[in-house]
Amino acid sequence: MRSERRTMEKMIGNIADLTCFSFHPVKTVTAGEGGAVTTNDAELARMVNLLHSHGIEHEEANMVGAPHEGMWYYEQQYLGFNYRMTDFPGGSAFFSAKEASEISETQKGNHGKVQ
Repeated sequence: MRSERRTMEKMIGNIADLTCFSFHPVKTVTAGEGGAVTTNDAELARMVNLLHSHGIEHEEANMVGAPHEGMWYYEQQYLGFNYRMTDFPGGSAFFSAKEASEISETQKGNHGKVQ
């Protein structure tokens, strides 16, 4: 997802170590619920990915226990959560992100009508 919004000449999502986006139904980019986290830090990205996937690690280089025993092998390194978005809301977010500028203009036009 690419945002054209800028703050002090930095793209939104590149300002902090981690940036969280909400995809709540009232937002311009929506998936019905859920959100996204962006970062430029590889280790933070790895930790966010572990937490969103039940704390399961599949990469052999990041494993701390027994040797990797094949593609099916994984380690439960942390207590994580099931924060994965399903295909349907993901598709909704993808297409609303592509149309974000047009949706934003429509929302601005509707704002004056509602007041």
